[in-house]
Order: sequence, then C-alpha cells, then structure tokens
Amino acid sequence: MSRPDCGRWRRPVALGGTIRLLYGLGALLAPSQVSGRIAPEIHGLPGPRMNLRGFGSGHIALAAFTLAATRSPRHAPAALALNAGSDVLDAAAAALELRARGGMDRVVAGGMLLPALGLATWSVAARRGALG
Repeated sequence: MSRPDCGRWRRPVALGGTIRLLYGLGALLAPSQVSGRIAPEIHGLPGPRMNLRGFGSGHIALAAFTLAATRSPRHAPAALALNAGSDVLDAAAAALELRARGGMDRVVAGGMLLPALGLATWSVAARRGALG
C-alpha cells in the first residue's frame, strides 16, 4: 500500500478528529450539559448518563486514532474507514429511532445530520489522497 500524500488530506482529517474529540469529551465529562442539546435527554438518570459517557469515550478513542493518523500517514486509510463506519452506523441508529419514534424530532435530525457531515469530511479527505 502506498503512503498517502500528507498535504491536502490532513486538514479535513484533523478537523473531523477534533470535532469528534470535542463531542466525546463533552459527553464523557459533562453529560448533563450536552444532554438535550447535541445528545438525547438523559433526564438526570444514572443509566442514560452512564450510557452517554460510554458513547463519548468511544468517540474519544476514535478521535485519538484519527488525530494520530495525521502524523502517521500509513494509518490514514484505517482512520477513514473507522470514522466512516462509525458515521454510517450512527446514521443507521438515527434511522431506527426515526421509525421507533414515528417521526422526526431534534435529536433524530441531529443523529442524521452529524454523521452526514462526518461522511462528507471523510469523503473530502479520501479525494485529497488519504487512501493512498
């Protein structure tokens, strides 16, 4: 596998990784603050709060790998694949919620919009050479 050109693809990967990191940190460290804004309402309950923290920790781990890939180009294809896979599955979860809730609400809309923006970011990085 050839190594990607480090120039043009780095910026969208760094941007996407940083946004994922910030979201993850918010969910992990301040779940009550992100609840109802950029995450489902947890209603102050310990179970949903723990679930949101765990969701955030997964995003932090993925963001760390993604940001590291900007310094190690041989990992860029794997970082893009993991991020795209995560965004596709997040969008699928939102689609399942759309069906379960019987319609669109703010959380479901965000659950579809944010992964779509992520997929657009990884697509730009791929077109700029991140896949080699």
